[in-house]
Amino acid sequence: MKKIILENYINFINYSKKKYGRGIIIVIEGVESVGKTTTCNMLHNLFLLNKLNSSLLTDFYERTGKSGPLIAAITENPTVKLNDNLTLFLLYCARLADKVYLAYELSKKYDIVIVDRLDLSLYARAEVAWNLELKFVGKNLKWICSRLYRDADNVFMQCLNANIHELDKRNKMKTIRRRSFMPKKVQREIQKRVLELAVKRKLDIIDTSTISPLEVISQIEKNIDIFIQRKNVK
Repeated sequence: MKKIILENYINFINYSKKKYGRGIIIVIEGVESVGKTTTCNMLHNLFLLNKLNSSLLTDFYERTGKSGPLIAAITENPTVKLNDNLTLFLLYCARLADKVYLAYELSKKYDIVIVDRLDLSLYARAEVAWNLELKFVGKNLKWICSRLYRDADNVFMQCLNANIHELDKRNKMKTIRRRSFMPKKVQREIQKRVLELAVKRKLDIIDTSTISPLEVISQIEKNIDIFIQRKNVK
């Protein structure tokens, strides 16, 4: 694997430690099969290769944490149905709260914490697939994530996207346990809403449909550079 340009990351880390007493957090957002986990793993390995103290909080954690097995049993088994969308949303909120707490605590010990997805997908799913009130969803997710969003210039967020055909192909290649069983129409609506939310938050969107994972990493480097300049990090 190639070596990354360290200067921007080191400046960002030093800035965060001086201002907040913690390392930086990099969040990779996007819908299922877009390449989040692959990107997170590659970033983590590249940081370690370059002797940076990195921690990885992947989406797979959510299947093994305190609330993960329960949610996985409900959402990832096509024979199990839960008709109460509010209950399902609250289960996901419990899982997200667990993840936010872990990311925050890890940032005290590590220079860089890489998080595989935070709240964009849950926001879109609750609104589009579960028909929950937008104001209610937003209020709850904002409260859960407030610990991280409070230090907005300490957290870099990157959204990944891919065309529908590529998402379908990648989803079929996954194991049953990690495969999405949502109807394609619903998946597309969720994807559309995630992208709308990303634009609203002024997140850069990388299309992973036709580029390699290494090219995705290179684009993230460029976007990190822009983010640091925008925040005037020195």
